[in-house]
Amino acid sequence: MKNTANTTGKTAYIFSGIDGLDKLEDRQLMLSIPQIKIRIDQAQKVLSRIAPDFNLTDYILSSDENFKKVFSLQSIAVSVVQIGLFDFFTKGFDFFRSSQIS
Repeated sequence: MKNTANTTGKTAYIFSGIDGLDKLEDRQLMLSIPQIKIRIDQAQKVLSRIAPDFNLTDYILSSDENFKKVFSLQSIAVSVVQIGLFDFFTKGFDFFRSSQIS
């Protein structure tokens, strides 16, 4: 496969805003991606220190109404998912870091 990546060595990823996970179907789809699950687990460990009864996965899979109820929790969930997506894209496209690119 010929590498047709940007030859400047820079790649940009643009993610949707806070409303990117407003639909339960979208949130369910995101949880099927292993890199996102890993990041959710990491975030859960931190969140458990300050809110032991809070479950981030359950929150992400809650109803649309419940998910949008608390903006700060929605922001955390969206951020964690976006970091997981970044992991997914960068691990899936290793040719961007190829030594063949100058």
